[in-house]
Amino acid sequence: MLELSLSEYGALRPNFANIDAVLAKEAQARVIWIVSPRLFYDIYDPDFRKVILGNKARNAIYRYIVPDNPEVRQNLLTYREIYHETEEEQMQNFLLLQDTGLAKFLAEIAIYDPGEPTMYAYAVPPSSQSGREDVMILHREIRHHFAKAFSDIWFAAKDSLP
Repeated sequence: MLELSLSEYGALRPNFANIDAVLAKEAQARVIWIVSPRLFYDIYDPDFRKVILGNKARNAIYRYIVPDNPEVRQNLLTYREIYHETEEEQMQNFLLLQDTGLAKFLAEIAIYDPGEPTMYAYAVPPSSQSGREDVMILHREIRHHFAKAFSDIWFAAKDSLP
């Protein structure tokens, strides 16, 4: 099996990264916005759990948009246990949207430091949710589009900025 370093991988596939690159960005971010079909990484990936716990210890801000379905509701209970959140904190940090079934087709989107010059964003296809396969690096225009969409949806539902 051919193994490439991160720099070699990036040179061959400039629009893709791996999970380690996402973990590194998340560990440095002050504000993290996530659109997730099921909260997979935050609940089941030990590397992400470690980064999130560290981020929460340094008061990084997490905001999530997730579908309202039984799997996500169960994962929210698990999230609360792992990250020691109260129900009130969770209501402040999560926006649940009506689940139409479309979430099964959606990528998990992570936007780091929205509105900042250092803003970065990734998308993980649903097929990657059981492994550490290719992660798409979102182009600058798409990052800005997704950050605006996140902010607009959040504001419309909660009447406050994320």
